[in-house]
Amino acid sequence: MTKRWLVPVLCAAVTACGAGSHPGNAAAPKDFTYGAPTPASAQQVAAAQLPLTSALDMLGSPDAGNAAALANLTGIITQLLGNPTAGLSSGLDLSQLAVLATAWSGVAGDMSPLFAALDSGCVEKTSKGVTFKGCEVVFSQPLVYCSATIDGSFSASDGALQWDLTVQGCLDITAPLVTGSGSFSVHEAGSLGLGAGACKGAILSEVALDLVMGGKPVALGVSDSLDLDIAFQPTQLCAIGGTLVAKRVWSDRPLGQTADSLPDTSMKITWSACGAADVALGTAPPVP
Repeated sequence: MTKRWLVPVLCAAVTACGAGSHPGNAAAPKDFTYGAPTPASAQQVAAAQLPLTSALDMLGSPDAGNAAALANLTGIITQLLGNPTAGLSSGLDLSQLAVLATAWSGVAGDMSPLFAALDSGCVEKTSKGVTFKGCEVVFSQPLVYCSATIDGSFSASDGALQWDLTVQGCLDITAPLVTGSGSFSVHEAGSLGLGAGACKGAILSEVALDLVMGGKPVALGVSDSLDLDIAFQPTQLCAIGGTLVAKRVWSDRPLGQTADSLPDTSMKITWSACGAADVALGTAPPVP
């Protein structure tokens, strides 16, 4: 079993080598070709409307809890495109897959525990926003122990939300059959504007995991983006027109996975009325 007191040492070594950097979002500029649209499911419509309802809830009340909610907006992409660890197969046994899925969930699936564990002494709050400066966080939950640093800010004013948050650090994972440890980096950014019955903006995320599991190195890197331009009914908080496009592009596929076995993917949702939308799946052009 990996000793938890070794995690900060490992983290320092990996960070010194450049872990935690995010060179940019590869998903946002990626071109996809979309197939024929089909009626969206109720679950897809509900997930696609979350940026709208979340943005309206956050305007006017910036705090650390809202920062976690903003970071978690990228979970909408996971709801639409699936958990990126679910498509892994070759090169990993079931126990290693479980550890990788646990690592993903612990650092990118829900960031609320990280922000909830913050010491408020590193948080600067104004009437319009919150800034995090080198906030060091240690938290433990079932199977995952994490030591991380949070930097960045978000603002909420004049009908607009903007955020740019970076979380990086180390993980110690203990599962029944295999253990893992390593470093991670999560960068979340976005800008949403609301006004005159419209919501427009973009949500970006880059996640990198560098782990050693059962003596084997495993790296995972993925960029997600969400672009939306929708019209809504303020009285019902219901989208009635416009589009939402979710994209996922792999920057580091684990253990021999290829563009065929683990492809870049996208989904476009187009509304026609409240509760009614079509969905089209996108495919990326072949890699030369």
